[in-house]
Amino acid sequence: MPLTQLSKSQWQPYFDRFSRTLAAKRVEIETAGLAPGRHVQGESIPVARISYDPTADVLVLSGDQFEHVIRHPKEVHLEHEFEWVHGIEVVDQGGERHIMVLKDPLLVPVT
Repeated sequence: MPLTQLSKSQWQPYFDRFSRTLAAKRVEIETAGLAPGRHVQGESIPVARISYDPTADVLVLSGDQFEHVIRHPKEVHLEHEFEWVHGIEVVDQGGERHIMVLKDPLLVPVT
């Protein structure tokens, strides 16, 4: 799937629009930095909003039971196919990568 880098001027309006489409999405959050390996911060948790505050220079991913704050993001990349975003990678000031994989919830048939 293609990766697209967003310019910093696009972050706030993009995530404001994108948050309106997040209904029923779930997210898996991983971080990867200088320490070896990736660290899973959350698996398949409901996400309600992704926002960027240019004044505080923070990107926030939040839901009912969590908040993941990325201070001083330097790069934002989207993994997408057509209009569907499957993942977001944010590189912060320290070079740590925050990888957010978006998923649809599992549908369980009613019996």
